[in-house]
Amino acid sequence: MNDITVTVKLFATLREGRFDIRTMSFFPGATVADVVRILEIPEKEVSLILY
Repeated sequence: MNDITVTVKLFATLREGRFDIRTMSFFPGATVADVVRILEIPEKEVSLILY
């Protein structure tokens, strides 16, 4: 199977001390929770997800 390309854009306070935009590849079946975990962003800081 082909990898899935995911582009993550952080805004406002979530961006402070982190990146602005990052593109990553995941295997099919990856979840938003997988992305958040790999980026080491505490789940309590994630309030809006657009896909």
